[in-house]
Amino acid sequence: MNRLSQSAIGVLTTFGIDIPFAKRSQPVSASGAAPVVNWNPAVRVGVQSAVQGQFSSQCQRPLNAQGASESGEGMGDVEMIAGWHYVGDKLRMLGGASLVVPTGKYSASAVPDIGTGNYYRVRPAIQAAYLTTVYLPTSDLAFAVKVCAGLNSRNRVSNLHSGNRFGVGLAAGYKAPIGVVGAHANRVRQYQDDDNDPLGASRFRSDNVGMFSTTQIPVLNAAMTVQNMATTLSRNARHGNFTQAPG
Repeated sequence: MNRLSQSAIGVLTTFGIDIPFAKRSQPVSASGAAPVVNWNPAVRVGVQSAVQGQFSSQCQRPLNAQGASESGEGMGDVEMIAGWHYVGDKLRMLGGASLVVPTGKYSASAVPDIGTGNYYRVRPAIQAAYLTTVYLPTSDLAFAVKVCAGLNSRNRVSNLHSGNRFGVGLAAGYKAPIGVVGAHANRVRQYQDDDNDPLGASRFRSDNVGMFSTTQIPVLNAAMTVQNMATTLSRNARHGNFTQAPG
């Protein structure tokens, strides 16, 4: 939910709140061979077989329960946003910050939690986009850059403080007849060691590149964006491809 209010010519004050709902699951199957019971030769074979079967079942039951518990769903971490948006003839600028509140489900165990952790994160950011005709025969090409930071509080469950980080994003888009198409890339680096992490400094690194396309849907009077990103470098971070279509 967003709200815009005009505060000066060409300047908008922006307020927003993002309340995500997600279901996160993963197929987990745990199995293990039960120990073989050593028998006194005087015990009948039928009794040995029955007892061994019950023993194996009892050994497998907690493993099955552990695999079944590896899923979760519910509200994610709420993000509250405030910023200032300048709109000029060729220049667009957005500056502000967001606060991520730990409202999502989180546990110190290894289950796939909806929330990222029981801590707060402040994300100051500034971004600028420029429509250019310099050395180009068209005015339908735009470039954008975004610089942001992630400042974390200490996790109240694990007492771990994830080191603060910064990120830079670049994008270039072309206004085609069907909408805007372009390419974008981002780089995130953790510049501060984790504190109280049993794995050590664990500094986060991630580089990603991808493509995007935005088009107007006349019936709904809304814009639809489809974007794809692929990780090219990672350390202590997820590595993979993802596609999303935010409205």
